[in-house]
Amino acid sequence: PARLRLSAGVGTRDYPFYALGLLGVTDGREDIYASVSLEASFPDLARFGYMPTLTLTAEETWSNISRFDTRTLGATFGFSSQF
Repeated sequence: PARLRLSAGVGTRDYPFYALGLLGVTDGREDIYASVSLEASFPDLARFGYMPTLTLTAEETWSNISRFDTRTLGATFGFSSQF
């Protein structure tokens, strides 16, 4: 009754120079992030060529500057074209 798609990713961001106000951070800013996404599509509920989808996502970022450490959770409901 549902098609599932799982995706995951890992990456880095490197900012050689990063300024906090008037002061520059000597080592710059370095972030590492990871994300996971699960999408469920429901083809049996499709109407007029559009199928409902539900997507759950999670992402976490670790940074050498603590204000950029984040955790994000999300849920999205929408419709996908079957054409």
